[in-house]
Amino acid sequence: MQSSRRQRAMVVVMGLDRAQVEVETEHWRGLGAVVVKTRDAGGCLRISTSVGPDVIVLDRRVPERLVRLLRAHPVSSDARIDWLPSPVSVGSWRAA
Repeated sequence: MQSSRRQRAMVVVMGLDRAQVEVETEHWRGLGAVVVKTRDAGGCLRISTSVGPDVIVLDRRVPERLVRLLRAHPVSSDARIDWLPSPVSVGSWRAA
């Protein structure tokens, strides 16, 4: 996971749900990573193609185009892409 040019892994987290982003951010920080949070696809693309993160964690609702652009760009193409868990709706946890 860790790039040879850094002492700590760099992770970009892009999510629409702030609470979910905070949980994911704390998870990665607990593992010793430097985390950058973004709120939208444009911000995620700008940051990821600028810093070349080791991992990009995306909301499952992002446009497919963002994933294609991240994988096509030479700076972000080596990053592992992970996904935030699907948001749990009130009805789905009651049904369980």
